[in-house]
Amino acid sequence: MLGTLTTFVSKIVTTPISFSTLKNGESFTPEDETEFRKVFPKVRQDLAAVCENCGFIESTEWFGKVLDYNVPHGKLQTCSLIADDMMDSSPLRRGRPSWFTVDGVGMNAINDAFYLESCAYHLLKKYFGGTGFYTKLVDAFHDITLKTVIGQNLDVLTTQKKISEERFQMTNFSKIAKYKTGYYTFVLPIRLGAILAGLVDGKLLNHIENVGLQLGEIFQAQDDFLDVYGTMTQTGKRGTDIAEGKCTWLICKAMEIANPEQREILMNTYGKKDEESVQIVRTIFDEISLPYHFHQYHDEVMHKIGANIAAISGDHTQLKAMLNILVKKMEIVKSLILVNV
Repeated sequence: MLGTLTTFVSKIVTTPISFSTLKNGESFTPEDETEFRKVFPKVRQDLAAVCENCGFIESTEWFGKVLDYNVPHGKLQTCSLIADDMMDSSPLRRGRPSWFTVDGVGMNAINDAFYLESCAYHLLKKYFGGTGFYTKLVDAFHDITLKTVIGQNLDVLTTQKKISEERFQMTNFSKIAKYKTGYYTFVLPIRLGAILAGLVDGKLLNHIENVGLQLGEIFQAQDDFLDVYGTMTQTGKRGTDIAEGKCTWLICKAMEIANPEQREILMNTYGKKDEESVQIVRTIFDEISLPYHFHQYHDEVMHKIGANIAAISGDHTQLKAMLNILVKKMEIVKSLILVNV
């Protein structure tokens, strides 16, 4: 198993990056994905063995369902998404019922989220325990998990606050994006890759992690935009950010550029769950040309990210190529989400 993982990682690091690899915004071929998915049955078997060794047959069957439903469609960090869906009362995740809404699950999803997080540490110990970098891998997971929990808390607390201009400032959006999304989605994979590659240049690591945080912010902004302007086909769920009063890029930007009358209307309608209020907010978003401003913001941030990647000195051609693949993915997502607006 470790050999399979090592081979897969080595292939990512050593395979030359060509235009054919980048044209669809994908770093792996279908064959690579198939190869990687072959690992999952072994992972499932390893995790099932834990319950079986304890003599808990029912638990083995239950957690098998948890893994089958959640992990093949995301990552083991799906534990964060399960908790997020419950806190937001989101009925759908990627076009399917959120795990907690599945018949017979309900509040059991809380324990299932804990289980999925525990699985990550079990696998780390099983396949990397005894190696020189095991403790660094575990520390990375602990550090990023803590930051993600803090980010989720910031998101919830900001949503619960009284509607105000102070609440919807871009600095608050940036904090939520950094801790709830950036560390977990981009910095963790970067840090893990650096550990496995033996990267010891702290200055370089900080630099590329900052690139990851920038990517995390634009990723969160894209998600916020899709929640309002995306279709069910694109998002797999109905947008709820306006009704829930979420601190998103859109409402923060709206508060910056709306006139006093429009801001007053937003104060009185944003965060209300009735369809009329939601539509009023959407109308103001259109009046102040938020899609245009998002387009401008997106281009500015991506330009800065590109410059930061180009600034990486030394012989790190493949590292820069991999980071540019992420940039390419962000650009493709942007072209898709702006197609209807």
